[in-house]
Amino acid sequence: LNTLYAESTILNGEARFVECRLRASVYVLRAPGIGTFEVALDGSLGECSIESGADPATVEVFRLGPVLVLSLALKERFCLHASAVGIDGRAGAFLGASGAGKSTLAALLDGLRLATRLADDILPVGSAATVFPRFPQLKLSPTQQHGKFLPESLPLAAVYL
Repeated sequence: LNTLYAESTILNGEARFVECRLRASVYVLRAPGIGTFEVALDGSLGECSIESGADPATVEVFRLGPVLVLSLALKERFCLHASAVGIDGRAGAFLGASGAGKSTLAALLDGLRLATRLADDILPVGSAATVFPRFPQLKLSPTQQHGKFLPESLPLAAVYL
């Protein structure tokens, strides 16, 4: 196995060791205490093995974080740390450091019905400046997920820092 990444990262609020290795035509992502997930070179998800006693919420954050982000990147959809809103069939993205107010601004515009919240923390972007708002949002509870009601893609009209 060829190690591509092996470092600590924050998953579900705590530091966890995560490694990504390339084995033949499969990426293997592993986090001790969580599990192992495979992603094929075409971005399709393969086998997964969840460790006994793993916290289900942390498993979900690992699956929707590093695993799904790698899958999307292999399909040429790259994830930005951003919140986004949709207005008139176009997307506007808010980028900034953690705590800068990206999520607050998107929620405020959505709450005032001035825009539709498309993303809260992770925004997949593809070629030709296209965003894909149906990505599961890690900061939103299952009842707050609204991806199925959103368009599959929208043109990215503006990026605000």
